[in-house]
Amino acid sequence: MSEVETDLNGNVLRIFINRPEFGNSLGPDVMAGLSEALTRAAEDAQVRAVVLSGRGKLFCGGGDVKSWQASKSTPEKNDEDGARFGRASKALMLLLAELPKPTVAMVNGAAAGAGLDLACACDFRYAVSGAKLVCAYTRVGFA
Repeated sequence: MSEVETDLNGNVLRIFINRPEFGNSLGPDVMAGLSEALTRAAEDAQVRAVVLSGRGKLFCGGGDVKSWQASKSTPEKNDEDGARFGRASKALMLLLAELPKPTVAMVNGAAAGAGLDLACACDFRYAVSGAKLVCAYTRVGFA
């Protein structure tokens, strides 16, 4: 089972974050998979639009903070881990925002923190009734 799944339906590439048991959170592997899928979409003439969504009940619960923390042994190490996540997140959001094809976020539940950033980086956003959009950065010390 891949943490990022793609499905080309006609000229529309659908990209799914597939970690429902972890709230579709963004760990290093998910971010790399999304970057790879978006880069391929930008280069593929058959792809005319991209739809981004999450499997299960959430769009994306934000960054998987635990997977980015190599060690909790020192404050300096935690700062390095946070900065590394910030750089990777910024690069992914910029790639999505500047994609030369229309992008749509299908928000099928909560979009929190970096998940909200993903939705906002898309050209269009559609949300199910009752979807939650949460900034959440203050909860993990990023703001």
